[in-house]
Amino acid sequence: SPPTVGDDGTVYVGSLDGTALAFGSAGQTRWQVTTGASVISIAVGQGPTAYVVSDDLKATHLITAVGAGGQVLWSSSLPDGAQPPVVTTDGALILNLFGGGLDVLSATGAVAATVPFGVSPTSFGLAMSGAGLVLAGSGDGKLYAFTM
Repeated sequence: SPPTVGDDGTVYVGSLDGTALAFGSAGQTRWQVTTGASVISIAVGQGPTAYVVSDDLKATHLITAVGAGGQVLWSSSLPDGAQPPVVTTDGALILNLFGGGLDVLSATGAVAATVPFGVSPTSFGLAMSGAGLVLAGSGDGKLYAFTM
């Protein structure tokens, strides 16, 4: 997965074998977690909690929350593959699903809302403004904006 850098300088990266890793600023391994499917992306929230999206491109679509010490806090199945999530200031996650639409997950991994729109996304992930506006590209050629 593309590397993600936390506010404290920790670098998070995932691999095709399902491993997510966190490295300190000096290059030392802080933790390593196996998710069960290829790691597509990692987003970092408060705490810092790493949210690892993994997918085997068949039937396994997961998001796993990993605490600062490398402990798995929770793991949830997704209805479809997802692009990199954004993390809101209150710890909720917003995922742009491959099948089209958004899933909003609470900080505990429970689905808080599903927002259908368009078709499969074309942009790689989502963008969120400081004011809470979420932008998502869609395969129908439109850019969608949502307030959260």
